Amino acid sequence: MQLHGRLQEQHVPERWEAIPLHFGVGALFPGARAVLEPGSYNFDGAYNLEKFLKTAQEEGLLVILRPGPYICAERDNGGLPYWLLRQNPNMRYRTSDKTFLAAVDKWFSVLLPRV
Repeated sequence: MQLHGRLQEQHVPERWEAIPLHFGVGALFPGARAVLEPGSYNFDGAYNLEKFLKTAQEEGLLVILRPGPYICAERDNGGLPYWLLRQNPNMRYRTSDKTFLAAVDKWFSVLLPRV
């Protein structure tokens, strides 16, 4: 049997490592909260991805990480930063639009080395 839960940072205190986790974790990592403005990244507190992954590893947990850029319909703008829309009003999200893919490449170049 496979057990899975999804951890959304806004539903847990900053000390998520104190939550008893005895199963695999699916984690959403929204760019909207980590990229507050172009070129400014927040990986502190509840957004400390490296600490989260290290804690999961220490607890023997498997993690399914959804780093975005679009993470789910439950998030405003799918988890994409609002400034991206304001900056590029003609951008077609979630397509092969070159402007969108450039933004995705930039996000992944900052995020993925932390994984």
